[in-house]
Amino acid sequence: MRDGGIPVFAAAGNHDSPRSRTEEGGYCALEVYEEAGLLHFLPELSGDPPTVKATVLQVGEQTVAIAGFSPNLALRENEDLLAGLAYEVPPVDLRVLVTHVLVEGWVHPDAQGPITRPSSLEALRDIDLVIAGDLHDFHSTRFGGVRVVVPGSTEWMDYREMAGAPPGFADIQFEAPGQLKVQHIETAPQARKVIELSVSDLDPSDPTASVVSAIERALPEVGSDPLVLLRLEGVIERDVMGRLDLVQAADQLRDRLSHLDLDLAGLQLRRERGVAAPRGIRRTLRDELLGSISELAGDLDEADQAALAEVEQEILAVYDGDTRGPT
Repeated sequence: MRDGGIPVFAAAGNHDSPRSRTEEGGYCALEVYEEAGLLHFLPELSGDPPTVKATVLQVGEQTVAIAGFSPNLALRENEDLLAGLAYEVPPVDLRVLVTHVLVEGWVHPDAQGPITRPSSLEALRDIDLVIAGDLHDFHSTRFGGVRVVVPGSTEWMDYREMAGAPPGFADIQFEAPGQLKVQHIETAPQARKVIELSVSDLDPSDPTASVVSAIERALPEVGSDPLVLLRLEGVIERDVMGRLDLVQAADQLRDRLSHLDLDLAGLQLRRERGVAAPRGIRRTLRDELLGSISELAGDLDEADQAALAEVEQEILAVYDGDTRGPT
């Protein structure tokens, strides 16, 4: 784009903004591209009051001023970054403010971070267009005399977003002062599939093969190189659980999937006494050890439980790398 004469302006988002000067030296990854002369990076606000300055571009016969900033993710949630914002934007044909901020009323239930109010957007008297990031859904509306556009994401982030609109980007055309044409251009997301299996769908003698077979049956309708989420629910017998090897299943499907995600929150291990116990994903061997020790403690008398605590400390000391055991 640089070689083609197309200037690039970028504001940092949630996943590439350091939260402190001790994280990555306080530098944002996008600053590397600015140092290479590939884009204009819009840094965090500074000054009192916080002020943004514009870069003026000549595009054909028209002039465009682009200002903007990256959010400070260390700020309090619900803090309005646009409230009281000062900006230096000269009189041009089109005045644009680019940032990464949530807009009140469009906030995703899981979203966290600074939120700007419609009244703050309406107060931007010398701005014609605000381009805001953060939200994954496309939005375009006016707050007073300001057109606000959220381009949305170019890809689905998780499986829940499959139920919404397709991903894409915003094509914004300036036709004349006060006239903007905004269009959402859809992009094709990577193929995804959610497969729900019950324990009753598994062959007790070879549950791994049942999982592989169920996924293979679903693949023809998905597309190439898909992301697959396997959701397994129900009460499973201990011996069946011992034969269920989901790592092996993923290995067998490696050439046909981009990635296999697992949701085992609904899977329960049946105890020998007949009580089903929740069993989620154990993320580390240390977690597995603690879970096994806790399960063993339930079958011991009070004296043995007291001795088990010392054994637990010795086991964890060895696991954590201290072969001498606890001091």
